[in-house]
Amino acid sequence: MILDQQQTEGGTEWGTGETGAQKTAQTFKPSVSADICNFAVYLYKGGSPTDDFKLQVYTDNAGVPGILLGESTTIINGASLTTSSQLTNFSFDRGIQLTVNETYWAVLFRTGAPDDTNFYKLEARLSSLDNKYNRGSTYDYNGSAWVNYDDATHFYDLHFQEYYFSPLAVVSSVPSTSFRIIDQITAY
Repeated sequence: MILDQQQTEGGTEWGTGETGAQKTAQTFKPSVSADICNFAVYLYKGGSPTDDFKLQVYTDNAGVPGILLGESTTIINGASLTTSSQLTNFSFDRGIQLTVNETYWAVLFRTGAPDDTNFYKLEARLSSLDNKYNRGSTYDYNGSAWVNYDDATHFYDLHFQEYYFSPLAVVSSVPSTSFRIIDQITAY
């Protein structure tokens, strides 16, 4: 697995799974065309959620999630989390190929109903223009629309890492008989 995109700092608590922030997403643009294998975030809990927490990857559709490309094979149960931030990996099977410089949405969500007492927390960073993650943004889904809180001087991004599978060896599509003809020509 190879690290591609990341935002390396946290420090800001980002609640999700609540009434006003039912889902949270981090957009990103891969620097290579490859199959995603992991998306990691710093996750913890507020209160005592007992449902599950998942991650899905979507294409971008004019600033909102578009086509669902796939769901992580990792499912996190809220009861297994602590109140301290922990790096949590969401893994993917091969087959979810991302294209270089296209925008994708990593959508994080709970499987239960929104709850303002028992919810999930993500680590985020509030940045200024000169040190923000330039290949995406953080959004919340409030039940009717996706909301981005960036303004002219403040930018939010999740503390995250996106990985892709190591490329497979390239196998030539040229039939072996083509090499025999070349060998015969060069032998004379």
